[in-house]
Amino acid sequence: MKKFIFSLILSITAYTIHAQDSKPAKKESAHKISDIKDDKIDKYAGIWVSKQGNEVFTLKLKKVNRNMGSENDPLYVEALLGSYSYVVDGEEIVKISDSENAVAGGSLGKEGPITIYMTDKTSGKRGEGTLMLVSKNTLNWQIGNIKEDFFGNNKKAFTIPTSLTLKRVE
Repeated sequence: MKKFIFSLILSITAYTIHAQDSKPAKKESAHKISDIKDDKIDKYAGIWVSKQGNEVFTLKLKKVNRNMGSENDPLYVEALLGSYSYVVDGEEIVKISDSENAVAGGSLGKEGPITIYMTDKTSGKRGEGTLMLVSKNTLNWQIGNIKEDFFGNNKKAFTIPTSLTLKRVE
């Protein structure tokens, strides 16, 4: 019985020492497929347009694999990044280039709408809201004040529409 207990303690000690081994873990390629896949994202990617009277709002969304971890400990997540333009009476009020990514969001696989965070580039106001597919080609856009307003952001006004129904054009 003493031999059994000694063997058990020795085994546990050996596993504990191995588990605390300080050798760096083998790094995987930076071109890794997402660790967290989100099948919903594909349905939102594309170009969406809302035309209401003399106003046209265009939203471009693309699916990306973003590293939400660190360089040494990457965690790749599928997400949406996007840009937008807003035209009133033929005059471009704001146009965000595709590289600026003024809209970002994802659902991490949760059911329901996609949570998004955006920046109104004209006013500098940040907002959060949702994108919800009504049908394959119809999308609801709802934006409001950001919940944690540490810097007085919510005192600013949006210069872009905050509630729209958009149609897929591409």
